[in-house]
Amino acid sequence: ELSNLINRTTEATKTAIRTCNPTPSIEEAHLPSIDEFVLYVILRSYATVPELIMCLIYLSWFQERLPPGSFIMRPSTPHRVFLAALMMAHKVYNDNSVNNTCWAECSAFPECGFAGFSNVEVNLIEKEFLSFLDWEVHISPDLCPGLVSVVFASMGMQTLHRDCGTASPAYHRATPM
Repeated sequence: ELSNLINRTTEATKTAIRTCNPTPSIEEAHLPSIDEFVLYVILRSYATVPELIMCLIYLSWFQERLPPGSFIMRPSTPHRVFLAALMMAHKVYNDNSVNNTCWAECSAFPECGFAGFSNVEVNLIEKEFLSFLDWEVHISPDLCPGLVSVVFASMGMQTLHRDCGTASPAYHRATPM
């Protein structure tokens, strides 16, 4: 089920980012919970199952590179990392993807008073995330079948409708600006 994949994405985001629960800044005073934010952005962006699986991969790569015992002091960091991972998944998966202005709009959550991230912030979030991953965003087709089966088995699902191996070009590496 899609809801299980969304829940798994939320949990992966929480696991990847260890926070100290500091007091939010004025801009972050109306920050939604990470659960609400993940669901809201997924629905607003019309994220697909392959994009969510790719997002999970990027979140796991982020977590692997995070120094042990490190904590993030900013309350919005999990939101930023999730948004970056989903943006990368969308951009790598789709030949004609939406621009960062659209992602900034997707991050706004007016129902709880959160204005979202500005276009400048989204550009910076993307650049920092790519830098953290050493600009390596290619997901090998060899990795996909194993990961897909593990993800889907953990959710009680059978298979994807579209093979991950055909979702991205053979070699895809983001290029620094």
